Amino acid sequence: MSSKIQFRFQSSKAFDAITFSGLMIKLLELKRAIVEKLKLDRAHMDFDLAVSNAQTKEAYGDDNMMVPKNTSVVVRRVPATG
Repeated sequence: MSSKIQFRFQSSKAFDAITFSGLMIKLLELKRAIVEKLKLDRAHMDFDLAVSNAQTKEAYGDDNMMVPKNTSVVVRRVPATG
């Protein structure tokens, strides 16, 4: 059975979804899935995605954090660090 996380960019009103297997997904994997789904310009990769919980506004800062299935998140494109 596949799990789902809904996401939208801060400037958008509509949510899109990423599906995955398991109960949680690592934040880094979620970011990669969003980049692939939206076909963002991977050639330059001079950006990162800032992700926060749509309900609680909690920022997910550590790429190793686990995001539970059925979570809705808001995404912003930010300059890459490092």
